[in-house]
Amino acid sequence: MASFDSWHDAYVDAMRSVHKANAGDLDVAALLAETIMNRTPWALWDLQTGQPAAGADTLEAISVLEGAFDTLDGAWSHPGLLHM
Repeated sequence: MASFDSWHDAYVDAMRSVHKANAGDLDVAALLAETIMNRTPWALWDLQTGQPAAGADTLEAISVLEGAFDTLDGAWSHPGLLHM
């Protein structure tokens, strides 16, 4: 099976730049959080310790989501943010 890790990593890096330039955009925040989580699907947490899994950017995804909910109007009614 082909590995798409380098593509996922490149997309995350690109979305970080887009988010930095458009920090007030709800869609961009949702896409960045989703992209971060998709790098390590079903492996965001170490189930034994309850801590973020090694190699996962779990805390960054949480920071993006919490930042949106804490500061952006409309975040609590945005389907993408609510889903993440």
